[in-house]
Amino acid sequence: MSRPPRVVGSARPRAPRPTPGFHQDPRRQHGAQHLIHLKNMSSGQKMLVIRILSILTEIEQDSLVILEEPELHLDPAWTAQLVGLLIDLFRGYSCHFWIASHSHSVINSVPSSHVVHARDGFVTTPEKPTLLSNEPDIALSLYRAKPGAVADFIESAISAADTFDELERIVSQLGESSTRFRAWRRLLELRGR
Repeated sequence: MSRPPRVVGSARPRAPRPTPGFHQDPRRQHGAQHLIHLKNMSSGQKMLVIRILSILTEIEQDSLVILEEPELHLDPAWTAQLVGLLIDLFRGYSCHFWIASHSHSVINSVPSSHVVHARDGFVTTPEKPTLLSNEPDIALSLYRAKPGAVADFIESAISAADTFDELERIVSQLGESSTRFRAWRRLLELRGR
């Protein structure tokens, strides 16, 4: 005979716990077939596990879960998976997450319509798309953060380049970014001459 479900703060029984499934299972390291042991986790990973476990022990249907900067002390690979991890772990609940974050990786994991931006006493949604957007564009759009000295130097080099070969050399050194896209447009301009 099975026990009735435990009731916490509600007259309704809890929903069965969903089985977690990860986009890229963070328990696996570099394709290895072993689990990450707690003793080998970083402090950020341990904090995340504790947060998730504490939520899983108390969550009910129709919950609002508020997380403040859950990405603290996580490396970029874990931060990039954070929203997907929460979706997978809590898929079986009719719940909502309110996440306060300044992390570009967290912000670019959700569509703009799901981002609330508070600044100077005003609350808005971003004007530009955030889902899978790159970090400099998010920083400029939301935080008015201008590119640093390196980006300024590269932008000026792109503008000053007057030969196809010179600009092609610059483009070959740039990673995927809006700066590289602007350099490619300039490259096409030079090719058209």
